[in-house]
Amino acid sequence: MSSDGSASTSFFRTPPSINEQIKNVIDGHTEPWGTQVTAVEIKDIVLPDNMQRAMAKEAEAERERRAKIVAAEGEYQAAVKLGQAADIITQHPVALQLRTLQTMAEISVEKNSTIIFPAQFMTTVQEAFSLLSKDSASK
Repeated sequence: MSSDGSASTSFFRTPPSINEQIKNVIDGHTEPWGTQVTAVEIKDIVLPDNMQRAMAKEAEAERERRAKIVAAEGEYQAAVKLGQAADIITQHPVALQLRTLQTMAEISVEKNSTIIFPAQFMTTVQEAFSLLSKDSASK
């Protein structure tokens, strides 16, 4: 198998070289008789069912491998972005509370729902509002 997983399909990708290889083999066997082969052309190839199934399994495995790589790359990129977001939230603790409020607002728009706030959360929200009002007053 080649590095790109195309061992069985490489045969079908280069018919001119296959024709030339077959011509050389036949020519080597017929030359002692004084016969020279000038051209060989493959018109049709019929593969046994079990070989077709094996090739299909190989192709499916390759597609699955590529899909897993794409998914893993997406997960990696998402993890990097979440790490960056966590760094920003660490620098601005109020940002997490504001994000929580935004998420709750989005939830309440989608469906008629009741949201229960923990008491600690409400204290933190009050602290955030007072911090914001002090910040805006100092400007």
